[in-house]
Amino acid sequence: MIRNFRHNGLRRFYERGERQRVPPEYADKIRRILAALDGATPLESIGRTGYRPHPSRRQPRRLLGSQRIR
Repeated sequence: MIRNFRHNGLRRFYERGERQRVPPEYADKIRRILAALDGATPLESIGRTGYRPHPSRRQPRRLLGSQRIR
């Protein structure tokens, strides 16, 4: 259910597994979050996994546009 990425390094990490532009201390956590987001249908179900989704500040009309990593 991932439509697009604003961060090119994150997109490359997701598509190709390249870690160069992703902080190494968060790489495993980011991988788990991306897997949960990709498999979440509907997107509201991601909140049940323990991650903290929140509305996007740039596009407030979207229900869950951002994901907190730290």
